Amino acid sequence: MQGIVLHIVHKTDKTTLLYAYTRERGRQVFAVYGAGGRKKRLADLAPMSIVELTVQPSARDIPVLQEVRLIYVPTRIPFEVRRQVIAMYIAEVLSKTLKYEMTDEPLYHFLLSVAQDIDQTDDLTSFAGEFMTNLSILLGYGGQPIEELKELRSNELLSLL
Repeated sequence: MQGIVLHIVHKTDKTTLLYAYTRERGRQVFAVYGAGGRKKRLADLAPMSIVELTVQPSARDIPVLQEVRLIYVPTRIPFEVRRQVIAMYIAEVLSKTLKYEMTDEPLYHFLLSVAQDIDQTDDLTSFAGEFMTNLSILLGYGGQPIEELKELRSNELLSLL
């Protein structure tokens, strides 16, 4: 399953919780046991990282991750503090805003493009403001009534942004 990392919380020495927004399930929390292992290196992950998540079959309330693999490796975010701060800000806004485990394909594609744009865009002057405006439109706080947004197909909705 593909996802975008929102944040990582270290609970104990061997247990970590990874919060991600996934295409298939929306916002999810995953438990990672033995996070220092080779297959589960979470040190390489940062907020807004695009990852492939392999979930271990389990009867627990919190799904357990078997493997985490980076899909998109950022080239500029790890080396530029400004980009890191913007990524952390956006991930924090998303973790406070997205509370439900619902599938939202247009929102996922929007977040996917934002995660890549943070790394690729040259001018970051109004990036956070534009993100907040576009996110509010997608969540129904923009200029169009929510009923109209629900009727739009995902590619039409993305063209509004």
